[in-house]
Amino acid sequence: MSECVKHRKSLDTWEAFERLIDVIWLGSGGLPCDKDGKYKNDVLHVQTCESCKAWIEEKVPTEIKKRTERLKKYCCPVMFGAVEESRDGELNLKLMNFQGDPVWAVRNFDHLGSNLLFSYCPWCGSKLPNKPFIET
Repeated sequence: MSECVKHRKSLDTWEAFERLIDVIWLGSGGLPCDKDGKYKNDVLHVQTCESCKAWIEEKVPTEIKKRTERLKKYCCPVMFGAVEESRDGELNLKLMNFQGDPVWAVRNFDHLGSNLLFSYCPWCGSKLPNKPFIET
């Protein structure tokens, strides 16, 4: 059995593989935790082997790929969540017009009446654009 097949079969038996497939596919700064490190070498292999990168990409659902493409346009994943996916009770940011200038603000800024404006991402510190991250 080839190395690729061995690693792929191992990952297919991991109960968390489906839930973590996007993290594994993106290979974004670390490995998903599997407690004992049993799948660490398998994950590293599919993230670095060209043949296996194609294999894992085929397994990633289309909706995850679309979400990931949107996420890549933001300065960081937390800002993406605050703009596109926040729920009630979570920090929700939006681009708005304030005294003629585009500014980032807490979504319910107009109801709160205080200075909740942002020029820099509260999480990664990047300067925020004067336009939406994704044009509609």
